[in-house]
Amino acid sequence: MKTSRRFGWLDALSPYSRLRSQFGQDAFRSGRFSRSLDRKLQQQPGSTGTFLLRWVGREGREIKTPPADAEMAKTIEAFAATSDRSPKAELRIIDGQQILRTIYPSLASELSCVNCHNQLQGKPTAWQLNDVMGAFAIDIPIGSFMQAIERQSRTIGIACFGAAAIGLTSQSCNFIMNKAGSGDTTISDAKRRSSRR
Repeated sequence: MKTSRRFGWLDALSPYSRLRSQFGQDAFRSGRFSRSLDRKLQQQPGSTGTFLLRWVGREGREIKTPPADAEMAKTIEAFAATSDRSPKAELRIIDGQQILRTIYPSLASELSCVNCHNQLQGKPTAWQLNDVMGAFAIDIPIGSFMQAIERQSRTIGIACFGAAAIGLTSQSCNFIMNKAGSGDTTISDAKRRSSRR
């Protein structure tokens, strides 16, 4: 699945950001929508196994949401330093939970986005088209996932063992019955042969 599909709601912002310049400076900013959506998505992962999605800026250059920790900041800066834009995933222990963290770079893909960010943040930032402006970071607690996998593995293991035991028992009984049946035929044949003599 493409990254653009995963973040389809973000793709919906692009046409608006292109048209926004026609409505003047007082027009609704797509960034306001994305921040409000971001707040709704930023709920701490709980025991239900929900995920946490953050749309973060580069450390020191963020508008609202900085990287959650030094490792996240380092990964985002690595995106900015290279041309490799493939997502990075790793298992981490965060607040005592095992977490699968996946980070996708967020690029300045529209000139209107670049202009708006430069206007909001001032000249020292000087964003340019296709700059890495931050990232989408997804934290998924895998404890509940691993427990579900463990339960499924046990169930499959027990089912396979039961099927093997039933098959082995059936084959053993079949073998014993055939042996016993072939032995009776041999004994009967032997009796008949001996009575003819």
